[in-house]
Amino acid sequence: TIIVLGLNRGSQAVIEMIARKSPEHLNEILVIDYNAEVLADLKRIGVSGHIGDISRAEVLEQAGIAHASVIVATIPEMLIKGIDSVRLVKLCRLLSPHSTIIASADFKNRVSSLQDAGAQKVVLPYFLAGEACADLIITKMKRTSHQQ
Repeated sequence: TIIVLGLNRGSQAVIEMIARKSPEHLNEILVIDYNAEVLADLKRIGVSGHIGDISRAEVLEQAGIAHASVIVATIPEMLIKGIDSVRLVKLCRLLSPHSTIIASADFKNRVSSLQDAGAQKVVLPYFLAGEACADLIITKMKRTSHQQ
C-alpha cells in the first residue's frame, strides 16, 4: 500500500503522475485526509481514502500505516496543522519502521532534519520547479545566441 498523508497540490501531482504513467497502481494508493469530498473524488479514479487527521497516531494506525510500503508526506509546512513535517515523519517511522518515507521540504535547511526523522527521500518542490524553469530558459537562450 502507498499511503498519502493529506491531499494537496504536491500529493495530487503524485497521484496524477501515477495515473498517467502506471494507472494499474492507483488501486494501491490510500489517501488520509479530513475532507470527505476530496476522498469521494479520488474514489472515482480508484484511489482509496480514509477520513481523519494525519497528525493523530490512532488515525494513521486505523488506516493501516504499519503495512505501508511507501508513505508520501508532501504537505507544505505553512499548511500542515497539528504537527510539523519533522514530527510527522518521526511518527510515521515509529508506526511503520519498514516503509519508505518520501517527504517534501519547503526549504533546503529542512532536508537533513527530515532525513534524520526517518525520510529516505526528501524533495524540494520549489527547487525542482526552479531548476526546470532555469533549464528551459538556458536552452532558449542558447538557441537564440546560436541564431544570431
